[in-house]
Amino acid sequence: MRLAVLLSLLAACATTTAPSQVVVLSPASPPAWQTVHDVVDGCARSIGVAGEVRVRIEFDDRGSVRAVDSEYGDSFAGCIGNALLAAHYHAARESALLFVVAR
Repeated sequence: MRLAVLLSLLAACATTTAPSQVVVLSPASPPAWQTVHDVVDGCARSIGVAGEVRVRIEFDDRGSVRAVDSEYGDSFAGCIGNALLAAHYHAARESALLFVVAR
C-alpha cells in the first residue's frame, strides 16, 4: 500500500511543473498573499497539523488556482483549492509556487 502511494506521488511530481519560486508566509504576510496564508493555516488547523506547512500551488493563465499539492493528502489540498476558487493572483499567472507557511 505504501509503495503504491509513493509511486503515485513520484508520478505526480514527474508530471508537474517545478515551483518557480518559494514564498514564505507568516501572519504578517503582504496583503496579496494574506488570503493564501489564512486558508492554508485554517485548513492545517482543521486536520490538526502543527508547525511549518509546505504547499505547492499551480496557477493558470488567469491567475486562478489550477492545482494544489501537499504531503498532507487530497482532503487537505481540496480544502485549500476550494477556499481559493474565487481568488485570482495575476502576478502568479502561469506559474507554480511553493508556499511555506510558518505557524
